[in-house]
Amino acid sequence: MLGHEQFLKDLVDNKDGLKVHSIHFVEKAILHKDPQEQLDSIGLENFEPIFFSVKGDNYCKDGQLNPSSSDYSTLNGGTINIEVNGKVKQVILVQNDFPIEFDDDAEAQKDYEAMMQLIALSHELGHVKDMQLEGCSNFLYGNTPKVNLVEAEAYAHAYSLN
Repeated sequence: MLGHEQFLKDLVDNKDGLKVHSIHFVEKAILHKDPQEQLDSIGLENFEPIFFSVKGDNYCKDGQLNPSSSDYSTLNGGTINIEVNGKVKQVILVQNDFPIEFDDDAEAQKDYEAMMQLIALSHELGHVKDMQLEGCSNFLYGNTPKVNLVEAEAYAHAYSLN
């Protein structure tokens, strides 16, 4: 096969050199829950998510993706910011299974799932890199955290492609 499982393992192990609180592979249904329920489902119920305000409600609503305005069905990962000992850390969630089946070819199915997870994880690591940039990030922390969401998504896409 193409070896996506090894590429995924390497990326999980080294996280592209970024410091990440944790990476969790979860069922797709978890990705459609609110961030606190997501944290609860992965055993991080003692943490509260940091919410970012976004200009307008057309893409986000109450700091979360607005399912009525975006293609929520394609969501394969997410990043949640939490505070740990006074520092902001990122928790990454990645979908753990993809329902496309290959006719009696378990190896092809495993490779396909690893490829999809690799794509989602590299995109989420792009958000982490953006969140951790000093001075020019699309994510601004403070009393009222804000995100320039269109630019943040573009940054994560470009990061993933690189």
